[in-house]
Amino acid sequence: MGRMNGPGDREYQEAVSGLLGRLWQTKQKTVDLVDAWSRRTPDAELYAGLHSQLTDERRQVRLIGEEIKQRGGSLSSPIQEQLMSRPFALVKMQSDDVFRLCALHKGIKGFTVRRLGQMVPYVDQSLARLIDQMSREDARHIRWADIRISRSLGVIDARQCDLIVNQLESMLEGIWLKPWRQLTQWRQVSRAS
Repeated sequence: MGRMNGPGDREYQEAVSGLLGRLWQTKQKTVDLVDAWSRRTPDAELYAGLHSQLTDERRQVRLIGEEIKQRGGSLSSPIQEQLMSRPFALVKMQSDDVFRLCALHKGIKGFTVRRLGQMVPYVDQSLARLIDQMSREDARHIRWADIRISRSLGVIDARQCDLIVNQLESMLEGIWLKPWRQLTQWRQVSRAS
């Protein structure tokens, strides 16, 4: 779907900018978290996995930042940064690496991959390609974490992991809701025109 000219164009750009801003904040906070976490962990396998993901995450931050700038947006948004602080605080406060993996990968990355998949039909082709690439990389990270988690969690711990994931998804849904609604409403209006 190409960019629409006329009355819907501004609404489209605002919605996409809002979504990209949330995505950029998510990725920036993921870089900060994974960087600090990988330096602290004594587990060599965990270090290697997180360190390789860090390369992907940094590249994604750069690519999203370039996309935001090309669209005339700004990377500095104290409001978005503050909104994203709460879910990442929940990840950081997990007692061990397995629950941290669960929270980051199944919670934050899982939500992000689903939201990116939902965005593809609504955005222009160049952004859709970028989103698809990021989704595939994040899905690979999630699969890696799932293997580590499955080896370490018992039934009771798996329930706790699910509760953490549900809590994170609720937080993230609220954070992404406004620009997501703007984008879906823009599409309904553009189709009716």
